[in-house]
Amino acid sequence: MKLEDGRITTLFNDDGLTIELHDSKANTQFAKIKLTPTQVTKAFSRLGYVECSIELFGLERVGLKHENKKFEFILPVISYTEEKKIAKELVIKRCPKGWVPDLFFNSQDSFFDKDGKRWARTTIRRWR
Repeated sequence: MKLEDGRITTLFNDDGLTIELHDSKANTQFAKIKLTPTQVTKAFSRLGYVECSIELFGLERVGLKHENKKFEFILPVISYTEEKKIAKELVIKRCPKGWVPDLFFNSQDSFFDKDGKRWARTTIRRWR
């Protein structure tokens, strides 16, 4: 597989070097490579097969197109202190098939009133 729209981020700090690989079409980071200062020195001196830590994730999304949209739903009559908990439970149940909901309900626009009812709003995502 070849990614035409791949992205790379390199982060240097006292612990060494971190390299992150991204598929921008899928809006997914899929690899994180960590090297200690000693490993960085070896790699930059053109030594081959330098040991490093590699973490892979989100590979099932690589090469797919990321889509997202807002998802709004009515909440039952509940106390303010229960809103986030109930919203997380309901969005999992009500989210359309094939979509994955963000379970973050801390934005200013996460909860609102409309037509005399309390509503919740989050982002849902899918990759195809």
